[in-house]
Amino acid sequence: MSETLKQFQAYYGVLSEGVIVVTKDGEIVWTNPFATKNLPGYLVGEKFHDVFPSQYFHQTRNKSIACFRRGSVHIHFAIDENAYHSRVYPSILHDMGQSFPKYRIATFRKLEKNIEVDEDVDQLFSVILRYIPCQLFIKNPSNHFIYTVANRDFLEYYKLTENQVVGHDDFEIFDPEVARQLRENDLKVCSNEGTIFRLDEDISFQRNRKDVFKSLKIAFRNSKNELLMLGICVDVTDMTRLFNREKLLNTCINIFIQTTDFRASLQNMLQLICFDMKADEAFLWKVNEEEKSLVLEHNFTMLRFRNSQTDHVAYDPKSPLLKSILSKKYELVPSNSPEVHALFGEEFKKKNDEKEKQIFISSIKTYGDFSGLFGLVFDPDRVQLCKEDCETLAACGHLIEAIMGQIDSYNQVVHAAEVAQKADKEKSNFLATVSHEIRTPLNAIIGFSQLLKDTNISKDDKLEYINNIMVSSESLLTLINDILDLSKLEVDQMPIILSETDMYTFCKDVSLVFTYASKKKNLHLILDIDENMPILFVDNIRMRQIFFNLIGNAVKFTEEGSITFKAKFTKKTSSVGDFFCSVTDTGVGISQADIEKIFTPFVQVEKMSGNYMAARNGTGLGLPISRKLVERMGGKLEVDSELGKGTCFSFTIPNVKYDENRSVQIVKKQTVAKSSFTFKNKVLVVDDVLMNLKVIAALLNNQKVKYSMASSASEALELMEKEEYSLVMTDLWMPEMNGIQLAQEIRKRKYKAKIVVITADTDAGIVYNDFFDNVLIKPVTKASLTKLLNEVSD
Repeated sequence: MSETLKQFQAYYGVLSEGVIVVTKDGEIVWTNPFATKNLPGYLVGEKFHDVFPSQYFHQTRNKSIACFRRGSVHIHFAIDENAYHSRVYPSILHDMGQSFPKYRIATFRKLEKNIEVDEDVDQLFSVILRYIPCQLFIKNPSNHFIYTVANRDFLEYYKLTENQVVGHDDFEIFDPEVARQLRENDLKVCSNEGTIFRLDEDISFQRNRKDVFKSLKIAFRNSKNELLMLGICVDVTDMTRLFNREKLLNTCINIFIQTTDFRASLQNMLQLICFDMKADEAFLWKVNEEEKSLVLEHNFTMLRFRNSQTDHVAYDPKSPLLKSILSKKYELVPSNSPEVHALFGEEFKKKNDEKEKQIFISSIKTYGDFSGLFGLVFDPDRVQLCKEDCETLAACGHLIEAIMGQIDSYNQVVHAAEVAQKADKEKSNFLATVSHEIRTPLNAIIGFSQLLKDTNISKDDKLEYINNIMVSSESLLTLINDILDLSKLEVDQMPIILSETDMYTFCKDVSLVFTYASKKKNLHLILDIDENMPILFVDNIRMRQIFFNLIGNAVKFTEEGSITFKAKFTKKTSSVGDFFCSVTDTGVGISQADIEKIFTPFVQVEKMSGNYMAARNGTGLGLPISRKLVERMGGKLEVDSELGKGTCFSFTIPNVKYDENRSVQIVKKQTVAKSSFTFKNKVLVVDDVLMNLKVIAALLNNQKVKYSMASSASEALELMEKEEYSLVMTDLWMPEMNGIQLAQEIRKRKYKAKIVVITADTDAGIVYNDFFDNVLIKPVTKASLTKLLNEVSD
């Protein structure tokens, strides 16, 4: 039972007149005590026309039915000696969503002489008018549609008094446009007397707000045959707004779900939101973190607001407005406010500032990070956003976030695919280039080797062929080493091994290597090396590699002038400092367009500068390796060059450890090797490849060293059972038992021989220190073998 019906029963239950509530089908559902007492029988459940004397049957039935068309009817009847007057009218206490009223209400009382006004009935209508939960009014169409009745809900809604409404028409109460709309609807109702009109009325009664009403209106005639119009209106503005917001969000969700073109869907969504919210403009700015700027990604404009040139503006990350937007999710601010100018700059405002706009701004976050701003621009004279509207727009912002996240994911996938394709292409190019670079020295080696088979060649030609084979072999070895180094650097597997180094002596020794080449070209090799540098902890092998590449290139590409090799150390604390090095030449130089290209593998600066002959003296890997080595040490290799005037390569290695307590002389003494020696003990050489055994055997014969050879680890152990060896030189990878297993077995049997591994792995000294006494790196040369025998003979 509704609250209104409870109030109805409470009031009419004590009236001194009869009240009967009848359904549309004529069934009595409620009576008050007066009706029960004065009418015969048990009334509830009976038909309304059956409770009256039989002579009134047809009158009560027909008139009670007619009340639904005419509004109300009057019935006179008599029971015993008492005369009664009854008024039957359709109830207005019903669900406004139904097509017809649910109930009829019949009131009756005994007729007394000269009574013309029924005060109780008037009081009944007053209660109804007061408590009905909707706007109720009656207009007089015959008198300019003036209001004759307006209930409390009507007056309170429009904040008017009864005197301001009753006796006045719509043109005296509302704006002309509103009054015209109401009059148009009223005329349509009055032209169809007795017909109930259900109307959806969208009327702007308040500034910046359109109110939506569900209205029932009917024209009827009173007892004096005067035409009147009854109106009942329910405010459904909030309900309609909620429905429209849900519709907007659902449409945006469908766009998001069904889209295959994310960028187009963003533009479509902005257009939809702009139209639906009646905004002047919708925009989406994306953050450029590097430049600390906002870039206009999408924009839809109905009325020109944005300067067409404003598509890239700097923003202040510390802006109070931005902080507020990020914390509250959105803000609604005037377009010309200082906060807007502080965030977007002066460009982001209307060309003509004569009229201020309202800007809704919501933050966009992608994967939790601030990535942009979504917003709309409104004319406050046409649209006034409420809190619910802002919440709806913020929800739309979440959908935009999702789409932008999809776009970023898609871009990442595309970028990854492009990187993979580029890597695949570079891999193919790399392999093709490596193949070409390897074939060049191999061609010389094979060609001159075949010529050496000819017994008719002269001694001088033979020496030249052998020299060419050696040069080509060294070139091939350099190429292979460079490729291996570059591969390790690419995957970050190049270890940096620090050792105590006298950098002054180290730098001078490196420069001595290029003394002959520079003198041959009449170049001045200038050394600017700090003599007071302390002992530094650096990877002198990799540092030498960097120096060789930089100084070697300088000599190669300088035809006249000088080459300056500079090195210095700057202390920062008592234990660390910065090591600086530069190599400056007066050579051909490099154009600005080619500077980055020289760090691409196999791209040679000489080809770009036209010095093709010099190109054959290098692999094009030196500079890429040097840059990556410097970066591996924590520095950055920089280039300053001008075409035709020379080039300067420089780098700084930060936070290099040093030790002032160690004497330079001590380090020098530790690094001085024996110049010559005689290895008197016997050596056992172990390798499963016969050619490797022959090479080592030939080198040992050259050194007049006694040796034995074994083609497997098991054969080597058998030989060690029979004879004592002071040195075992073993290959690392052999079938059945490899070099590590052989070393472990020798240690297990407590043989006193030192064990050296022969391998092509340049990092073997780090990996295999626990198993071997020393490492001999392939390819084995006379010099490397002599150095090894020197070391193990101590």
